[in-house]
Amino acid sequence: MTETCITHSTGDCCVAWMDGCPPRLAFGATREVVLTTLRSGLNDLEMSDPRANNPLRLSLMTPSDGRLPDSAQVLVDVARTGCSDVLFLITGADPLDHWPAVELWIAGCVEYLSRTGATLRTSIQIETCFPSLPDGFCQFLCRHPGWCLLSVLDSGEDSSKSSYRQDCAAQIADMGIRVEAKIALIRKTADRWMELARQWQLATRAGALAFTGRPEPMEGSRNRTEPPDPAEVAAFLAAVFESREFDLWYTDPFATLLRALCSGVDTIPRCGTPNVAGVSQGKLVIGCRSGSLECSRTHRSPCDCEYALLCDVIDPICEADPPVTGNVDGRGWDRMFCRALQVLVPRFLEELVLAARYEQHLQNRRAGERFRVAARHGKVRVWSDKGGTNRDRTGGDNDEDGKHDLA
Repeated sequence: MTETCITHSTGDCCVAWMDGCPPRLAFGATREVVLTTLRSGLNDLEMSDPRANNPLRLSLMTPSDGRLPDSAQVLVDVARTGCSDVLFLITGADPLDHWPAVELWIAGCVEYLSRTGATLRTSIQIETCFPSLPDGFCQFLCRHPGWCLLSVLDSGEDSSKSSYRQDCAAQIADMGIRVEAKIALIRKTADRWMELARQWQLATRAGALAFTGRPEPMEGSRNRTEPPDPAEVAAFLAAVFESREFDLWYTDPFATLLRALCSGVDTIPRCGTPNVAGVSQGKLVIGCRSGSLECSRTHRSPCDCEYALLCDVIDPICEADPPVTGNVDGRGWDRMFCRALQVLVPRFLEELVLAARYEQHLQNRRAGERFRVAARHGKVRVWSDKGGTNRDRTGGDNDEDGKHDLA
């Protein structure tokens, strides 16, 4: 276990985080005291196996000819790994362009599991740009409800195509099928990022969102897609955080950051982790979060920022990925979220302090005393409901309606 530490001080509270431990908060304590307390618990800490919390993430690349490996043999190989859950990520050439082959492959999985009585729990995630819904697609989803999640990539560069994708996503979401939207943050659409996020949240019926730096190739476009300004990315993610409109546990990169802070970076599927694999020539091989089959021994140089450990986890780009082709320039997309972490990590830790203060406030109330909670201008406010007093718990004067900032 690494002993990389992150500390943050706010007011009279110090917050410290060490990989594998939940954040530790202490009021009125110095940074050194908090870190000493945190390190003292390392000997008793048992790091959980990443595979215990996440399914085996198996990338299945759709070749241009649409030929996929034998589904029964793949499931046999998966069973030998000892994993009970497997998530198939069908990527590569757009699976919906080769839907007959993909549908036949999924049907093979269903037939094998029903015939053998295997205890594997399988789910399928299809990554698509939604060029069109193939014939029989909706009927298939009706026959296998909940079997697959559609992951839709959209940069918003073509507004008409984006609207069409959103309409398709809404129809499928209304059928009870999970739809995830991946919004590519490109420089050209920076002024529409929040609008796109809100549109996709509505289209997916509050489904999962992910902000990514992997733009889609735009056919017929002569202009190369430029990476966004890191400062704009940081400001946008801060605005998403402050808006309170999105469930951060289902919005990346926030969700990945939360899991890393709460459970440790080893529980996050990424390049080289044992619960990420791929299929090459019909056999399982260690792969990576980005879908490359060559990265098992590839190690990127670590980030040197203040939150390097978290930055290396959140950044999904792998050096073993094939170079981006077409109108997308692969340079400049690396470490896209690095500057955003300098903004987000302190905000997350400050939220923990706010929650701790609120809990402490309630625990210290007098017998028979009640508190009421309301929100104004995006801030939580708490006031006493006993005896008509116009002074808060700390002795400060009430404002005109008796409400006080919790902080």
